[in-house]
Amino acid sequence: MKQSNNNEHVVDAIRSIADARAYRSISQSELSRITGIRQGEISKLESGERNPSIKLLRRIADGMDMELEVSFRPKEETGMP
Repeated sequence: MKQSNNNEHVVDAIRSIADARAYRSISQSELSRITGIRQGEISKLESGERNPSIKLLRRIADGMDMELEVSFRPKEETGMP
């Protein structure tokens, strides 16, 4: 159960990249040009083939003139010890 929960967060981060690109009407190629991150790497991030680091997410957010928000919150109670 712990693994699938972690995967959900990665999927959320990946979805956020694609959603932000769509919001800004920026192609992967344009984002690549702006950030200096190869288009193939952006594609791998968005397809889930590569997990993004915080540093990479920050570069992507900066390139789209967006803020990167990372938060910590208590885990939900599962009733399990």
